[in-house]
Amino acid sequence: MKNKQSSMFGFGFVGMVLVMVVVLLSSCGTFTKLTDAELKHRSKIDYEMKKAYNDYVLINDSLLIEYYKEIK
Repeated sequence: MKNKQSSMFGFGFVGMVLVMVVVLLSSCGTFTKLTDAELKHRSKIDYEMKKAYNDYVLINDSLLIEYYKEIK
């Protein structure tokens, strides 16, 4: 169980770092218009962030389901 918790913590940490990077990058472009290449790159980052978050939620929910099955 410790391995799952440590890998879960690692995944959460990576997700938080990615969120901070996206926030920092998006705040720099707040007052200027983005070029098409920048918009495409930003869309790619948004996609990766959503994918990482969905993977995190899936793992989190699976672990919660396993935990509640064990305590019953």
